[in-house]
Amino acid sequence: MIPRALPRTEKTEYNWPIPEDYWPSPTMPSLPPRSAHASIKFQTVPCPIVTDKLPFDKYELEPSRLTQYILERRQPTVAWPVFVQGSSRSGPNELGSPFGYLKASSNLTSVNLYIMPYNYPELSTLLNELNKVHGSNVTKAWQNRFDSYLRSIPPYYLPPLRRVLSKRQLQFVFESFDKISPTQSAILLSPQMLGYLKKIRFQAKSELDRWPPMQEKPPALIHLLPS
Repeated sequence: MIPRALPRTEKTEYNWPIPEDYWPSPTMPSLPPRSAHASIKFQTVPCPIVTDKLPFDKYELEPSRLTQYILERRQPTVAWPVFVQGSSRSGPNELGSPFGYLKASSNLTSVNLYIMPYNYPELSTLLNELNKVHGSNVTKAWQNRFDSYLRSIPPYYLPPLRRVLSKRQLQFVFESFDKISPTQSAILLSPQMLGYLKKIRFQAKSELDRWPPMQEKPPALIHLLPS
């Protein structure tokens, strides 16, 4: 998939993953089976648009009845939140927190999927408070809320979030969390899973080396299911 926010002549970089439909645990002997394409749900309830505060990945949806419906509403300033059911600690039956949103382009010619940090509305609120009120003087109440947020997001979001906030000279906000939850500061996998991932990475590289270099990447395929 090619982020529409970057010209194709530039190096493609991704900021955030799409959530898995399960909560990872170091006690897992193997990865749960899943489809190659994420099942993304959405709600037709307006949600915050915070692309001016956080980096994001942007994908254009292929034309469909869904994109036609959104474009016919002619509301380019309205966004709908997207979810992956089962991605939160609450379990497989819960919708989880939003990780982005759907929004029509400003010229109403396409619909885009914006991928943000997990539960980005809460993160945006915390960062706004830090910027406007606390600055580098973090209060205990704010730090407790931020630590709680970090514990509530899938652990594979921690590395990209650290990278983003470190670029803003905000790496100090992780100090309390790292002291309280040192085992959560990194993604922990069982030895069986580490061996399995190493094996499939080698297999994937071998398969890729057999293919000739592609001149142009195929368009993104986004599969969305209504909630």
